[in-house]
Amino acid sequence: MMGRRLSTLLAAALLALPALPAAATEPPASTEQAAPVARAPIPTAPIPYTCDFPVIGAQPVRVVVGADLPVAVPLGAPSDGFAVAAALTVPDGVTRALVLAGTGRLAGSARVDTAVTGPEGPRTVHVAAAITEVAVPADGELTVVATGTFPEQVLPVPGLAEVAIAAITLSLAPDSAPGWAGVDAGPVEVACAPDAGATTALGTTEVSAAVDWAAPTDVTVTGTTADSVTLSWAPPAGRPVTGFDVRRGDEVVTAVTGTTATVDGLAPGTEYTFAIQARDDTGGRSRTSDPVTARTRRGTVNRSYDIAAVTHNVASDVSLRFTGEAHAEIDLATGISTVDLSLHPTTVRVRLYGVLPVTATVAFEPGATTGTLSEEGLSVATRITIRLPGISVFGYPVSTGPACRTSVPADITLHSDGTFDLADGGTLSSTYTIPPLAGCGGMTAMISSMAAGTGNTLDLTLTTPGS
Repeated sequence: MMGRRLSTLLAAALLALPALPAAATEPPASTEQAAPVARAPIPTAPIPYTCDFPVIGAQPVRVVVGADLPVAVPLGAPSDGFAVAAALTVPDGVTRALVLAGTGRLAGSARVDTAVTGPEGPRTVHVAAAITEVAVPADGELTVVATGTFPEQVLPVPGLAEVAIAAITLSLAPDSAPGWAGVDAGPVEVACAPDAGATTALGTTEVSAAVDWAAPTDVTVTGTTADSVTLSWAPPAGRPVTGFDVRRGDEVVTAVTGTTATVDGLAPGTEYTFAIQARDDTGGRSRTSDPVTARTRRGTVNRSYDIAAVTHNVASDVSLRFTGEAHAEIDLATGISTVDLSLHPTTVRVRLYGVLPVTATVAFEPGATTGTLSEEGLSVATRITIRLPGISVFGYPVSTGPACRTSVPADITLHSDGTFDLADGGTLSSTYTIPPLAGCGGMTAMISSMAAGTGNTLDLTLTTPGS
């Protein structure tokens, strides 16, 4: 009866483990490039534990552990994780208490602590495990199985490392034991520890360079965008390679079969560090390559501004105001932007020869407009053709025709006074020359004398729409 019970318990403990090769009894011979080592399942004999349950307090529990412990792991390189399963058998008294607490089915998670003692000293490794949901009988013993994966480790000193089971903490789902969950309805925590003097060893593994596999080399950043980095590398020798993992710290961010990869979904203008690790057809992994660092481009932003402008014309000693809009696409990596500039027509009133009242409609036709953003501020270069489609004297229209305009576009370069805030806008200023006018018929000379010349000023105030 006891033998049949133990067989059932061991089967439960190993239920979630993958099919495994036959156990290796000796570590692999030391060669320059050894083949990947086999792994052996190591089920323990029942280990006496004591678990502290809510309401009923400390209770004896039997624990059987199955571990897919590798015979050997590489020196100084990430080892493969391996499967761990723990089966906890609680006595009849705990089963009855669970039933009284309203438990029909038991589920949740567990943390299985392991003690790894190697040549460099001890370390505690936590294995996150899931509890397989199980029905709770009305009475009798109850076996709870938790399965997880031992996380990869880097062991820097060669020699024998012993792995032992330590504390186990069960986190039962609140609806698994509603009578124990309390008012906060959080997980029901059950702390379990091996009894004093209990044998808790799972086995040993050899930390050896004999199972080492060289790292990929020549890792190079071949391209960046605002949200991606492209890498290339050379594969390691010694084994057939079936794939590569691109790692960022402990995280595998992408896996590929070739020797190039693009990591996307990154933030603009941010520095990232990557390393490459090779895989073979057994799941074995190489050393991790030397890291390489890349910075994504700063990307582009689009901004729209309302324009309130004032320009002073020296020839007529008159100022006129006008409005408009600007839509800019800014490459944050270079600071260069393309600008779609729209300026609204306005009206100016002057006195010809200081006596005759003249009213003119002034329209603006911006050409190619570019901006450059730097730490010193923003500068915008544009070419604007100034048109005078209508003029009246003493209130009587004088037709000038649609061709009345500056003979060539006015070259205008505006600068901010110090740094420019893309989010809020700011003011840009310029001193510019208005070229002579043409196409105004018999009034060309007169109109040109009233408008053309040097030393004109322009101030543009850019604000975000709605501000």
